[in-house]
Amino acid sequence: MQIETVGNYQLHLIAHELPDGHWDPFIAVFKFDNAAQDFTCVQSKQRAATEPCSSYEDAIEAARRAGNALVQSQRH
Repeated sequence: MQIETVGNYQLHLIAHELPDGHWDPFIAVFKFDNAAQDFTCVQSKQRAATEPCSSYEDAIEAARRAGNALVQSQRH
């Protein structure tokens, strides 16, 4: 898992290894809540791609793309 910050958001980029050696990408998104002074979940863990990826790096990149798209949709 990797955590990246995009503005007031945290992207939790997750990749689960499958028995066949492929990787399933997942994303969870958190937003900083000033009142709570902590991050709160705005999108619970969800699959980030319809197909597994061939490597951990590809899965993390798929999760990153999905996470950035979710952040963009939250901002508008």
